[in-house]
Amino acid sequence: MSDAYHKLTLETHKLKWEDDLPFSLDSNDIFFQDDALDEIEHVFLEPNLILNRISEDTNLAIGEVGFGFGLNFLSTCKSWVKNSNNGLLTFFSIDHKVPTKIEIKRLFKKFEILSDLEDEFFESFDPIHKGINKFFFSNWNVELILYVGDVIDAIRSLNGGFIMDAWYLDGFDPKANPVMWSNDVLDFIKTHSHKNTTVSTFSAAGFIRRGLTERGFEVKRKKGFKFKRHHLAGTYSQTDQRQVFKKVAVVGSGIAGCSAAYHLAKNGHDVELFEINEKISSGASGNPLAALYPRFNLNELPINTLNLSSFFYADRFFKSLNSEAYYRTGIGFLNHDKRTEKWIEKLKMLNRDDLFVFNDEKNATGYENFKGVIFNHGGYLDPVKINECLIKHKNISVNKKYEFKSFDSTPSSVTLHFQDSKELTFDYLVLAHGAGLINFSNYLALSKGQLAGAKISDSIHMPINSNGYILPLKDGVNWIGSSYENQFQNMNINKNKLQEMVEFQSDQFNLKNPQNEPDSKAQIRVISKDKLPLSGQYKDNKNVFLLGGLGSRGFCYGPILGDHIASLISNNVSPLEKIIADSLEPDRFK
Repeated sequence: MSDAYHKLTLETHKLKWEDDLPFSLDSNDIFFQDDALDEIEHVFLEPNLILNRISEDTNLAIGEVGFGFGLNFLSTCKSWVKNSNNGLLTFFSIDHKVPTKIEIKRLFKKFEILSDLEDEFFESFDPIHKGINKFFFSNWNVELILYVGDVIDAIRSLNGGFIMDAWYLDGFDPKANPVMWSNDVLDFIKTHSHKNTTVSTFSAAGFIRRGLTERGFEVKRKKGFKFKRHHLAGTYSQTDQRQVFKKVAVVGSGIAGCSAAYHLAKNGHDVELFEINEKISSGASGNPLAALYPRFNLNELPINTLNLSSFFYADRFFKSLNSEAYYRTGIGFLNHDKRTEKWIEKLKMLNRDDLFVFNDEKNATGYENFKGVIFNHGGYLDPVKINECLIKHKNISVNKKYEFKSFDSTPSSVTLHFQDSKELTFDYLVLAHGAGLINFSNYLALSKGQLAGAKISDSIHMPINSNGYILPLKDGVNWIGSSYENQFQNMNINKNKLQEMVEFQSDQFNLKNPQNEPDSKAQIRVISKDKLPLSGQYKDNKNVFLLGGLGSRGFCYGPILGDHIASLISNNVSPLEKIIADSLEPDRFK
């Protein structure tokens, strides 16, 4: 089974409950006591000066080893929501197993003081795959990044460069779980700390204290909680690499540029977005509707892992915007050929009822004869309205009718040159202007794509994929996609191709062909030589980044890749694992 499918197999905790408290059968230890919230306050929040930092710092980044049931996260969020200065809280955690919804509901019942967080938590928290899962708690201004997997795998898989302000070293007793307290983990903590990063743990073990001290932490033994004599807390005293807010230029206002601008602005940077035309999203992101759908194949290529993680990321991300422009209906795949049939059989083997439905007894698709698989996540969206939502952030300025020509860079700045001799200087530059990227990479090619619009069915409730796709009726039109022309002379509409697309979908649903000529939309797509997008540093320019080559998957790839670029500039945790990030580097074709 391919790595993409392996990622969809999650492990849960083996438990027994004693006096309404969870006991781990794997580690032969209890997760927490009746007074766990008081202990978290004593061991983690107070030594790490969380309340002070919430009131003083714009943003706060906390790392944790040992997520468990998320009690440390929820306790921190409780303080954040009550005292927040409207910055962004990023909470990063690692655990090899995930709690179930039923188990966490028992936690909320046990600790009623957290009950006001319950609805928002379950609205966003849904671990789906191994590796990096990112959750957006937009009403709290909190992002949770949970790496599901072994801690050593996490250390090897995470994209380097991120920095934490505080560390919670949790997990079970070092004797029961030695790998969680290994030299590799302590090295990892050091690598991702800045001067004045704090660390704390319930343990007072001498080897932990010595290990942290050897790595530049000033560690003290503090009074333990209740009957425990001591616990450890300390501060990193070495290099100062704290986040500094920058001025960033983003060229291009499609989903790639708008996503990058949004994530950068959310992290506190001042962003200026440049669009060549009078309206934003004038390229492929200007289509009337777009489907958000997954398709990962049965092999080990990085593109499959990217397709899987980007789809679930994008679904969470668009949902978190609370925008009417995203229709989270689910996605249907018709079982229309042998290849799809084999794919569906593989999905059945995963036993993931939370993700897939293999019959349509409730007529969720609106297609009475549907046979295939329904993804519970995904749907369709209004591209322009989504992008408008992303660039409403107070830290983003939008500049229209700016024709970008070139740039000059130094180690500390980038000067952009525009038509009419305009020049502007920034700290960083993100080039995300679609077809314009062919001037910066010889390994990009252009193709022409067409959508057809016609009223075929008002009963379809979700996007349905087979040979192409059809979207639910909106404004009297079902949009049908999509054609691909790698060799084309102009952007004129191919009316014969449009008619073929409409006839195919009409025949498939046993509906009468519409009499009127189909509406149409033709756009340029940009794709790389190896079909993977470009996302990373441009050549030796450490303050210039490329983001593009998204092909027909712009609204799957754009959000996660925009976040990745923002993480590189902000020293944050990337949503991409290192092996995937490396495969997207613009200089990979050397």
